[in-house]
Amino acid sequence: MHNNNETRENGRITFYYDREARLRRASQNVQDINDPSKIPKRGLLRALTATTPLKIMFFSIVFFCVFVFILSRIMSRDPVKVLGNNTISIAAVIAGDRSYLTLKKTAGAEQGEIYYTGELAVLVTLSMEESPVHIEWINFSPEPEQVFQFSVPFSGNKLLVFLEAGDERIMFQITPGS
Repeated sequence: MHNNNETRENGRITFYYDREARLRRASQNVQDINDPSKIPKRGLLRALTATTPLKIMFFSIVFFCVFVFILSRIMSRDPVKVLGNNTISIAAVIAGDRSYLTLKKTAGAEQGEIYYTGELAVLVTLSMEESPVHIEWINFSPEPEQVFQFSVPFSGNKLLVFLEAGDERIMFQITPGS
């Protein structure tokens, strides 16, 4: 029996493989799998959303990440107010029985704008009723940005911070982070 897919030379049989002939005789499913135009394109997003459960999981994770990002941006905003054309922001943290405050001053951004420089009284208390009071004196210089850090010998859920510069006063009510 001699087949056209084999050759006999020197007593050895060599078989030839004809893929196209094999695929022509194969079923339609096998032909579709081996057709390069019908092979689905691969990619990370396609792999993550290939089935309905994967789509639900993927979009749940994306939604959660977006939610956490937006919430962190909203919650992390330090209170910001203006005193003498200086933008003031205050943040506080609690460590043990002390509160640590960080006050950041940014001078007026427009050229020629007059902004306050000089001594500033910072008064920190827990409430308007009788409670401990701490006073710090700081100096605003002509530098565009300054950061002041100081500790307060008490801590609480909310701190009232009063700033006074000349005849101008502002108040912050801040919740310290830990």
